[in-house]
Amino acid sequence: MSDVPAPLNLYSISSSNNSLNYSINCEKAELIKFYQENLEIYGWKEIVIFDEQNTILIYEKPHKFLSILIMASKDVLKVSVYTKEKFTVSD
Repeated sequence: MSDVPAPLNLYSISSSNNSLNYSINCEKAELIKFYQENLEIYGWKEIVIFDEQNTILIYEKPHKFLSILIMASKDVLKVSVYTKEKFTVSD
C-alpha cells in the first residue's frame, strides 16, 4: 500500500498486502479532504464518493482500484482502505 497516503495520528492499525484498517480522531469532512487532496498526488483518479452515514470513496489507476470506507463511531472514525489489481483479458 505504498501508493496510498495515510493521515497522521492513526491508531488501532492493522494491515495486509492490500488493506489497511485504522481509527482516527478527526472530522469526517477533514479526512475526506485529506484523501481528495493527496490521492491525486499519488496518481489516483476519483471515480465516485458515496457520502451518507458511512462514506465510501472509490478511486482508480490504470491497473488498480482503491476503496476507502469511513465509518463514524462515537467520537472516532474507523477507516478501511482496500486496493485491488485490475485484471485484463489477453487475446
